[in-house]
Amino acid sequence: GWKNVAQSNNGAPADLVIGQPDFRYSGCNTGGLGPASLCRPGGGAVDSKGHLYVAGTGNNRVVRYNSPFTGSKAANRVFGQNGNFPTHDCNGGGASATSLCSPDGVAVDAQDRLYIADTGNSRVLEYDSPLKSDAANRLFGHDESFGGTDCNAGDRSARSLCLPKGVAVGLRGRLYIADTGNSRVLEYNLPLASQVANTVLGQGGNFASGDCNAAGLSPSRTLCNPSGVTVASDGRLYVADKVNNRVLEYDTPLRTNAANKIFGQTGDSYGCNAGGLGAGSLCNPSGVVTLSGNLFVADTENNRVLAYDLPHASNT
Repeated sequence: GWKNVAQSNNGAPADLVIGQPDFRYSGCNTGGLGPASLCRPGGGAVDSKGHLYVAGTGNNRVVRYNSPFTGSKAANRVFGQNGNFPTHDCNGGGASATSLCSPDGVAVDAQDRLYIADTGNSRVLEYDSPLKSDAANRLFGHDESFGGTDCNAGDRSARSLCLPKGVAVGLRGRLYIADTGNSRVLEYNLPLASQVANTVLGQGGNFASGDCNAAGLSPSRTLCNPSGVTVASDGRLYVADKVNNRVLEYDTPLRTNAANKIFGQTGDSYGCNAGGLGAGSLCNPSGVVTLSGNLFVADTENNRVLAYDLPHASNT
């Protein structure tokens, strides 16, 4: 964690480490599985009160820290393990409203509702009161019940999901899900009222299609295993198009399914670090987030995070 990344210099050291005793350690569950440990953390999100949520992907859980910069570095609540910090089973006791399996993306809306991309169960869960309960209230990706775990249960459609990894909440509470296994991003206009997607990106508007870089579509309209999504304060949508080694920007995602800007590639290229490793390249980017108008990208295979000041004006 950095206290003020906007004022940090290039390469500035972090102020805070969570999940390890100090900056010198890096093991999975160092010191033993518990409220102070992490294993393969995925996405994170912060609510309006400063509480931090982190997906402990390797521990099949999401943990919450109350104000980690000023308080304890140990988690105060755990989701996915029936309230137990010493366990880390995938769907311990069976898939339910309180279980998780390899969760990845995490998001919080303006009312502090929590959304978790429960990747291993091919679903996204929504929690109305995460400060009080670790049981989900709504389910995306499965019609029947919280017990469903199949990829595209039934048929691929506006109701299904397959190994979703990213989740974000935009203007007016609209929900965006990076439906990784279906190489698409889904948008839900009123997610609290309907768990059926209204818009699909990456498949030419076809909810029944799930091909990587669907044939016949231009590079600005395709996706291949997208893993991260974020929405800027002005409504622009950013997608980490992981296998294509790029990040896409959609200025008006509700009106067009074509990206307006591409980060990490030039022209129609898709390669890792195309043109050489530098400020303009990416390799398997997995996470994206916007903060104060700036874009931050987890450039996974290059072992770095990149910050783009005013990203709509520059792609380096």
